[in-house]
Amino acid sequence: MTKHLKIQIPLMLVIAVLYLPMVTMIIHGFNAAPRGMHWQGATLGWYRAVFADKALVQSAWHSVTLAFCVAACNVVIAPCIACAGHLYRLPGHEFSHRSMLVAMTFPDIVLGISFLIAFHFLHWPLGFTALFIGHLALTVPVSVLLNSHQLKRTPPQLWHATQDLGASDAQGFLWVVAPLLKPSMVATALISW
Repeated sequence: MTKHLKIQIPLMLVIAVLYLPMVTMIIHGFNAAPRGMHWQGATLGWYRAVFADKALVQSAWHSVTLAFCVAACNVVIAPCIACAGHLYRLPGHEFSHRSMLVAMTFPDIVLGISFLIAFHFLHWPLGFTALFIGHLALTVPVSVLLNSHQLKRTPPQLWHATQDLGASDAQGFLWVVAPLLKPSMVATALISW
């Protein structure tokens, strides 16, 4: 057995274990039986019932919109924060890096309750904006750390070379750093989605 195959087989097993419940749920969504134990023929009735419920469709649309907005903001914000910390070595960089690590260790429910209490005291109306701020607070630390890790693997001489060649900071970021950060930006978008 080759080394390549030794890695691929366990990886395929892990992926199968992760996706098997979702595939099972989709298959049983076509089952006409009211309980999923026995197959009683194929039907689209359950899916029609889901899409006929306007409140459910509207809440799903809100979730997709929220996920898109949070992912888009993370793709823009996280590389900028990572670059500011890595390339410029701003004061307080270590403190902000450690605070992001601490924010990642908090359980989501604790952070959610903290935001709920803060919004209550600030008399902030609960709605899309409050959800957006909460989700952004949950995903930005992970996104920044992903981009920071990718930046550590790129030589800082590339950034200095763009400055020596007369590029502005924005041009150097867009033409040199952003293409190098593309894998971490895609990972950021997927994780924050």
